[in-house]
Amino acid sequence: MEAPATDTEGSTEPNPDPAAGDPRLEALAPAVSTGDWHTVIETLGSSESVSALPPALGLIHAIAQKEAEVPISEADRDRTDPTRMAIRSMAALLGVSETSPLALILAKRLLRSNPVSWRKRKAPPIGTSILIVIVGLLLGLAAGYVISVGYVQINLPGLK
Repeated sequence: MEAPATDTEGSTEPNPDPAAGDPRLEALAPAVSTGDWHTVIETLGSSESVSALPPALGLIHAIAQKEAEVPISEADRDRTDPTRMAIRSMAALLGVSETSPLALILAKRLLRSNPVSWRKRKAPPIGTSILIVIVGLLLGLAAGYVISVGYVQINLPGLK
């Protein structure tokens, strides 16, 4: 049995996605790396032209819409919903039908929000941080004083 012929990069077939040589992919790289999702949406075009995008670019547009939390009107929901767009694009990339569980699960996993937003939030101002530390120390000192002076007595079994 013969192995399939490969090109210099090791793939057995050329990439069927027409976006592979699309210059917009290179133009999108800086915006994607910085998380500038509004620029990605502007670069790929309006919601009317999204359905004409190649599958890879349609998937990137869906991710950008989801990340930027772009509001969608009820009239445009069928055409521009990022989840539906991602499922269509994923199905086209995988070569399966849009109703395939494989396309559905992979697209939804790709668009799933991860709970990391708390890491992005700024720390409180230095004055607030110092105030929190001072209040904590004062509460600890007050509790220690009350216990040591005898206002609060804790009787432990076996100790007199």
